[in-house]
Amino acid sequence: MGEIVPADPDAPRAVVQRETASLTLIVFSLGPSFYALEAHHVRHIGPARPPLPVPTAPLHILGVLHERGTIITVLDLERIVGAGAAVNIVPGARLMVLDLIGLQVGLIVDRILGVHDVSISEIRPLEAEAASSDRALWRGRTQAPRPALILDGNGFKNVLEKLVRSPHSMVP
Repeated sequence: MGEIVPADPDAPRAVVQRETASLTLIVFSLGPSFYALEAHHVRHIGPARPPLPVPTAPLHILGVLHERGTIITVLDLERIVGAGAAVNIVPGARLMVLDLIGLQVGLIVDRILGVHDVSISEIRPLEAEAASSDRALWRGRTQAPRPALILDGNGFKNVLEKLVRSPHSMVP
């Protein structure tokens, strides 16, 4: 709690509670890496299943799935962020369907580690973690509940739109 001291010393002092802005993050693992995404970008999470391949699709597209009445393009996050080879669907893997301001896509992740509220003051800027990928993808990094890179939903959408315009190029 903080105290507001008025300019007039005879006026009553007001005690205010400082509000700390926070983000609700879904933390997940993919291979050896940990990521987080603001929960409001996640439409739903369900069991992962192999997507249907799309002939001639660029490498960052794993395929498509029919999910709850909608055809969803399933992306390979590891290829997009420059972290490695194609996703392998491990036992217990989950499909996260994202709504990135009207663009609906799916990500197959190894595990959902939980939903956590993280204070904005706890988010740290990136250092070398994202050197191999487009910095527009990242909001920062968090240590809670474990070290994770925070995907920026708007930046992710912008990078995806660039990939659509030039589908066979990858994010540097």
